[in-house]
Formats: sequence, C-alpha cells, structure tokens
Amino acid sequence: MSAKDRNSVKNQHYVPCCVLIYFKESNIISRKEEPRIYHFLNEKEGIYPTTVSNVMCDKEFYEHQNLRINWLEDLLKDFEGNYASLLRKIVTSITIYKNRNIQFSELKKLIFTKLQFFFVMRFRSGGMLYEQEYAHKSNAVLGIIEKLLLSSTYIKDLSQTVARFYDFCILESSNMDFLISDQFISTASLSFKGSFIDATNRTIGLNNVLILIPISKEYYICFWNAVGKTKLKFLKKDKINKLTKQQTIEINRVIINNSYIQTAGSSIQSLENVVGDFNQVYPHSVCLGWDEYKPGRFHGADLGKEVFFYDNDRKVYEAVTISSRLYKAENNDSCPCGSGVTFRNCCRYVLKAFMRYGKEVFWADLIQRKSIIPGCFFLEQNIFQW
Repeated sequence: MSAKDRNSVKNQHYVPCCVLIYFKESNIISRKEEPRIYHFLNEKEGIYPTTVSNVMCDKEFYEHQNLRINWLEDLLKDFEGNYASLLRKIVTSITIYKNRNIQFSELKKLIFTKLQFFFVMRFRSGGMLYEQEYAHKSNAVLGIIEKLLLSSTYIKDLSQTVARFYDFCILESSNMDFLISDQFISTASLSFKGSFIDATNRTIGLNNVLILIPISKEYYICFWNAVGKTKLKFLKKDKINKLTKQQTIEINRVIINNSYIQTAGSSIQSLENVVGDFNQVYPHSVCLGWDEYKPGRFHGADLGKEVFFYDNDRKVYEAVTISSRLYKAENNDSCPCGSGVTFRNCCRYVLKAFMRYGKEVFWADLIQRKSIIPGCFFLEQNIFQW
C-alpha cells in the first residue's frame, strides 16, 4: 500500500464507537471535550486514558490487497447504524421495565429476535481478527468476510443454539463498572471438561458455558448453561440480576481474559481490580497426526484461548495439558506451581483431578460428546482446521 493510499485509510474500529460510548467515563469536564475512556493494553501491560474515537481501533485493520481501500469498513458502517439504533432501544426498554411499564418478556423478545446482530459484532471484532490472523495469516480479513457475508447460516444457527439451550438474564453492575473486551462477546467455561482436539472448554454448544454480551458499563446480556456444582447462585433466569461490587469484578475477570489486544472501561479502578488476574494466553494448534488423504502431511486444528470462570478449573486444565512436574512432587515439597506453599496444601487436588480425567484426555472427541448439551446439534466452530 502506497503512502498516498495509507493517508486515505480510515481509523477503523473493530468495536464501534456506538458501543464504546456506553462505556465512557461519566464525568466530562467540558461539553467540548470528547468522552474519555480507559484501556488496558495487553502487550504493554499498562492502563492508559484515551478517547472513544481512539480506542479499539487501528489504521488498515480491515484492509486487504484484494479489497478496495476502506471497503469492509464502509460496509460495516451501514450495519453499525442499525446496531446503534438497537442498542438505544434495549437501553430504553430496560429503563421502562425497571419503571414497571413493560413485562420482562417484552425485553427478552426484543433481544432474542436480534441475537444475530450480536454475533455479527463478535465476528467483526478485534479479538476474532486476532484469532483469524493466527490461522489464516495474511488472509485473516477474508476469513472474517466469509463468516459475515458468505456463511450467514452459521451465525443464524449459532444464535438459535444460544436461544434454545441457554438460560437468559440481564446483569446490572451496582457500581456501573463493567468492562468491554476486544472480542466483544466474552465467554468462559464453568467447569473443566477435558483437552479437546476441535473445541475449547468454552465452546458455545457445550454445557457449563457462560456467554456475556455488552450493552453498557451498567448492563450486560447473559446466557449460561450450568449443571451440578457449577451453578452460579447469583444468576436468576429471566430477570435483571443486580451484582455486588465483588460479583462485578468476577464478571470483569472473564471479560479481560477474553481479550487479545485490549480491554476498555469507564475508570482506572475498574481495570486495576482485574489486571492482576489477567492471563496473556494465545491461540494454539493441536496436531491430530498424519493426514491419511494427503501422504506426508500432518493435520490438526487451531483453537482459541481457554477461559475459565473458576481458577481451580484453569489450574486443572494447565496440569492436564502442560505440567508433568506434579507427578514428582511429594506432599511436603514446595509446590511446583511456584506459590511457595507445600504441595499438600496447594496443587495436590489438581493432580487428583488429572488422574480422574487422565484416561479420557486422549479421547477428547468422546469427552466433547459427553459435554455437548443434550439435544444440541450445532456447536461454535474452532478457528481453523488444517
């Protein structure tokens, strides 16, 4: 791209301003000032003040040598106008519901009929493009176009899976402190299921998965499927659940750990509360062995990062997939995880869990079948299969 062409490229938002404006700082000193927002930049590991027009964006983000300059950005602008209107309607409807002028069922109907809008927002997000770059390299933008324009049935089917098999509620932050991730929709696993060859523990369509869709710093749409001990007690379906400050922090931990590039919020404090729990994890590849149809070549899959709601499940996953050091540890040894605590009082339970799952972890497709929600026949796809 020539210098002249670069100058004509727009500042391209992978989470649009019509969304970010709902996460801005509340106190604006002057009407002439642009709304301020704060963001945590993953690679710099720092929190910085910025403006809504300069967050979740980059020049040439949606550019590709086979596309006209600003083609995808211009195409998305039309959609953003419709999405901004939907967002305003949802925020207004929540206010009307809280004033007891409409039933919750009317609010739910509005959201359910527009579910595909939210997943379009996810597939054009910065986090999704980051994953596509891992799998498709220079053709990442074309991968997004395929999902948005050429595979409309995929987004429709995924939306129907969420609507049919997940409980629904709206989360309200009592201190108006929700964050937003560069992946737009944030997900987390509520349990450790195994190490999969073609899915993550938080793949939509599996049981014990939490799905978070941003509305504003005050509200999030929430879908979840929880069974057994993983049931989140503070979630009551088909109502607005007002969260305490600590519960808001727990949700924000999920949101920040969904990000690859940055996370934004209305205050420094809201970010500082969770940056210590941020794990910079990248997409990864799983080799499935020799490709019987292409002699001399391997085949496998590229998978997104794992995100767990409960820290113990994350530790179990890491033990199953990474660490063999636990096998050698004695009860009174210093724990191999580096906590400084004895193995008996730290990760011994992780080793026990590994032994429980160990026989099945090499049959990941079988575990996945056990983990699929009964009656659900459509799952979220992994990044790329090769």
